[in-house]
Amino acid sequence: MKKTIISLLSAMMVLLSTMATSFSFEKKLSLYVGSSSGGQLAAFQTIISKELEKRGWAMDFKIISNCGQVNEMLKTMDKPLLAGWFPAYNTSEDNKCFHQPTMENFLGVYLSTPRLVCGPIGNANFKIVKGKKYNIGVNKGQGHGPILADLAKVIGVDFRVIEYKNSGFIKRAMQAKEIEMFYTTGGLYEHETGKQKCFYGTLLEERSGIAPLKDLLSKPYVYTNGTGYFVSNKALYENKALKDALEKDINEIIALDSYKESLKFGGAFIPDISKQAQLDFVNANALAYVKQ
Repeated sequence: MKKTIISLLSAMMVLLSTMATSFSFEKKLSLYVGSSSGGQLAAFQTIISKELEKRGWAMDFKIISNCGQVNEMLKTMDKPLLAGWFPAYNTSEDNKCFHQPTMENFLGVYLSTPRLVCGPIGNANFKIVKGKKYNIGVNKGQGHGPILADLAKVIGVDFRVIEYKNSGFIKRAMQAKEIEMFYTTGGLYEHETGKQKCFYGTLLEERSGIAPLKDLLSKPYVYTNGTGYFVSNKALYENKALKDALEKDINEIIALDSYKESLKFGGAFIPDISKQAQLDFVNANALAYVKQ
């Protein structure tokens, strides 16, 4: 009898110890940024880090600007680590930045900037005329020629694709009248405020009169969005209480009017879909960046 009681007490102590590990946590977190310091992804991760601090989190926030280095930390670090990730990192398992998001390690999308086909800045009345040829600016080295060639056939125009270093150079080229149109992650804010006319985009559904490219074309490239999302390491996602508390706080932060306004000004938003649908969208984004 005595041995039975001792055995039961031992079992209860193990159970209580396990429960304590599962339900107790310290609000202490590392958030490391693998993208460049001057980009939109780093800017919004900085905002989220500061907001987490306001909610009592002890933050170790660093802009590493090396996704391969951060990826290695996700695999080896034994303290809770959150990292902002980008779909283009996951085009191949051979990529040093490849880190597959799953429902276990995925903590949601914090911004998504659609790539849009737009007319000139300052001309909200611009129309695409069937049979006409247009110079269209795109980001260099991202392989946007095929989608624009296919779109041109569908809408009955001819696109002469001209590559530029980044969206800033594209906008300057438009101001210099080197191009009449662009296809890049920008233009949504100008379109929605009546300063520019955009026609098609890498959208899940129609937005402000902009048609989703997926409704016209059926290849993976219709989702080459600039999407930022969070992944976590094992030390974070295996601590359910910590992960749940963090997700709750992040969801409150991205629901703030000030956060939404900042997204809007940057031509971004967060798709209003379930977490599973967000994960599917992120993986579709990654597939879209694979050379077609």
